[in-house]
Amino acid sequence: MDPKTPDIWTLVFQQTPTVIRWMLGILTLGIFTLAGVLYRWHRSDMRDLHDRVDRLDSRLVAQHTETTQILVQIASNTKRSS
Repeated sequence: MDPKTPDIWTLVFQQTPTVIRWMLGILTLGIFTLAGVLYRWHRSDMRDLHDRVDRLDSRLVAQHTETTQILVQIASNTKRSS
């Protein structure tokens, strides 16, 4: 380490009062806790959104299949009557 530059961690722990260090530690813990909670909420919301999209997709596929069957039946009936 360059002797001209001071050791930042030594300065922080020697010159910062204990109360301020504790407050910074608690605030840091609070920030990480909040980030974790927000991440879990987001993950839960995204899971719900994916479930909803999957339900809509399966419903669309079922309706498409039903429509295709009806059209095939109409086409076969039209050929018979001609």
